[in-house]
Amino acid sequence: MLQTDHALVLIVVMLIFGFTNAFIGRDIFKPLLLIYGFVGGMLLVGAFADYTNTEASPVAVVVVGGIFAGMSYLVYYLGLAVMGGGAGILIITYIAQALGLEPAPLLLLAIAVLGGGLAVIFHDYIVIFSTALAGATVVAQALYLFFPDTQATFTFEEGLTFYSISTGALVIGAIITLIVAGLGIYVQYKSFEEHKHQAY
Repeated sequence: MLQTDHALVLIVVMLIFGFTNAFIGRDIFKPLLLIYGFVGGMLLVGAFADYTNTEASPVAVVVVGGIFAGMSYLVYYLGLAVMGGGAGILIITYIAQALGLEPAPLLLLAIAVLGGGLAVIFHDYIVIFSTALAGATVVAQALYLFFPDTQATFTFEEGLTFYSISTGALVIGAIITLIVAGLGIYVQYKSFEEHKHQAY
């Protein structure tokens, strides 16, 4: 279970964000860029703090996250690249967790670059795929927190951190991720095609 006094509130927020992202992510993509950009900046501060063996400053998290959020929103394709790179990292990290492995930093970097490039080239389809997958992953993570064997903490500096997830929870989470992502891709793609045909 999540070790915080506000666990239920966080779980509800994660479920709402996850399902919204999965099923209408493309339609609300620009506002989502603010969130993706902020999270990207926050992760960068956290990674730098880990690299230098220092503690991440909340002020640095807010400032760098805010800068990245603004850049992602104002520079559309940068936002696409950030989101695509993030989705690639999510996929590799999720697979590694399921296999009990730790992904190499260079592999994560390569996947981030590849995902970012593909997101720019095939932006409409990548937005649909990435938002559906990201939303499904958040839903699965929220459900992990209901399992008694799950050990996790949440801080604004580091976000949600899982220390232990049972094999049963991982299997159920993988199934839920596939189902929600598949449904989300279908619903978003159908909506996109209808709008595209109406435009013509």
